[in-house]
Amino acid sequence: MWRSDGPVEFWIEGVSGQNNSLDKNYKNFEQNRENAFSDALMESVTVEMMQLDTFLEETGLRPALLKIDVEGAEHHVLLGSSHCLANIRPLGSYREF
Repeated sequence: MWRSDGPVEFWIEGVSGQNNSLDKNYKNFEQNRENAFSDALMESVTVEMMQLDTFLEETGLRPALLKIDVEGAEHHVLLGSSHCLANIRPLGSYREF
């Protein structure tokens, strides 16, 4: 889920493969390289993103609960969820920061 529909660049860290991000300058990329004494590079792949509003419109689903766990990108997900939040009104939501 994202703030808009369409392709985005997703960065894959080459040391552990565990710290991937939409942010090319994600702080853990450099820290992992230093800790691993490695000069492993990052690579990018293009992934298709979708707004929660678009997903709900296409599937006809009506959520009773939203759980958002996107490691700091909550704002972007919420921007793509405005119709859901204004009109569907889930019974609850859970965001993990």
